[in-house]
Amino acid sequence: MANHILLVDSSTPARMLTSSLLKAHHYEVTVCRTLSEAAPKVRGFPPDVVIAALRDRAPGELMAELQERLIVARDEQAPLVLFLDPEATPQRRLDALSAGARDVIATPLADLLFLARLRGVLREAHGLREVERRQSAAASFGFAESTSPFLAASSVALVTTEDAAHTGFAQLAATFGSRFKRLTLEQALAGERGEASRDVFVLDCANTAARQMLSALPDLRARDHSRHAAILVMHPSDDCDAAITALTSGASDLVGADALGDELVHRVQSLIRRKSDADDLRRNTESSMRLAATDPLTGLYNRRYADRYLSDVIENSNVTSEPFAVMMADIDHFKSVNDTYGHAAGDVILRTIASRISDNLRSIDLVARFGGEEFLVVMPGTDAERAGPAANRLRARICDDPIILEDGREITVTVSVGVTVGGARRLSAPQAAQSVLPPLRAEGAVADKLLGLADGALYCAKAAGRNRVEVALTPV
Repeated sequence: MANHILLVDSSTPARMLTSSLLKAHHYEVTVCRTLSEAAPKVRGFPPDVVIAALRDRAPGELMAELQERLIVARDEQAPLVLFLDPEATPQRRLDALSAGARDVIATPLADLLFLARLRGVLREAHGLREVERRQSAAASFGFAESTSPFLAASSVALVTTEDAAHTGFAQLAATFGSRFKRLTLEQALAGERGEASRDVFVLDCANTAARQMLSALPDLRARDHSRHAAILVMHPSDDCDAAITALTSGASDLVGADALGDELVHRVQSLIRRKSDADDLRRNTESSMRLAATDPLTGLYNRRYADRYLSDVIENSNVTSEPFAVMMADIDHFKSVNDTYGHAAGDVILRTIASRISDNLRSIDLVARFGGEEFLVVMPGTDAERAGPAANRLRARICDDPIILEDGREITVTVSVGVTVGGARRLSAPQAAQSVLPPLRAEGAVADKLLGLADGALYCAKAAGRNRVEVALTPV
């Protein structure tokens, strides 16, 4: 996960408390009293997130200075900005969001809520970097990835009780018209027959059914019709526990019950834009790169693209210290399957397993066909603690259900998986500014070592009886 944070606060005690909290949770923090002091410190070493205290300044004024000093650019790849505000009134929040801030957090900080919101913003920053990485990989093939325009036809569902009436609900209805619908919790969980999936769900957890709504949030996040939707949770403004529960249960964003209607509409529209970016990432440039970078049988990326992508992930890790997992999965006894059922059946098996792997990974993960019956998975932001269980879940999902061949016969296929984890020492600010790594030389050597480790672990899994996962954790 991205972890370089710029903290700007004119109050020495508050600055020390916030930086201590961030450093205690292993974030790399550049701490400054003023923006004039911050600008040269982050030049060549841009932060992933900017946290700035408003104090007595207007949000628009502070955002303008961030841009004038080139700390925050006027483009989609700029660092996300969080404002700390001792007032944090509904109007100040709206002013900050309208000026371009990602969010406003009231001070003094509620530590657990602050950290939970920061993690969500960092995940968003990571997603933006992932889009940039994929665009870079596409450019290396001579293609350009297009970004989808704002989806004017996006649909919104308000999940609430019949008698709930926040002023913002009427503004949502007026803004989205026929694309807005009010649902009960049961209707939201069941899905709407004959209608396209909703892009944003607004969960009204500020009313008497708040506890029931929050407990159902993980269920809504897991349903097929809503798993890729953005979810905005409205919570009681003074209930930190409800806000933390919402964020840890799958909420995309939060809004307090004291919010003005304009803030509610702004947050929904922002979620629609972010969902559009996530959808673009998940589709992963299928149209522009299919011929040059994908395997025609499975539709997965081919080895040429995977090599380039893995090198980019390693280069990013050299700067951010972000861990990443590399998995090699191989179909067990595939030759005997081909000999018994024929090569047409083998093609069905390859396509089915490719689909099961892709469907059970995140949109930011890369899946490639690396050889005849061998698949490569690269999972950014995944450390050693998560890599093994993730591989085991993937292995189980592949072999749990039989594969149905074209003639109706069923066959159960298993895979063996080898896993390793990469991650580099983070460069200091001066090193990051001065270091220019050769495109594939240093990263290529590390990639070869990682692939060798994963392949060796895969061999051990085969030797130990197949249909299992082996992990090699030799540091790279």
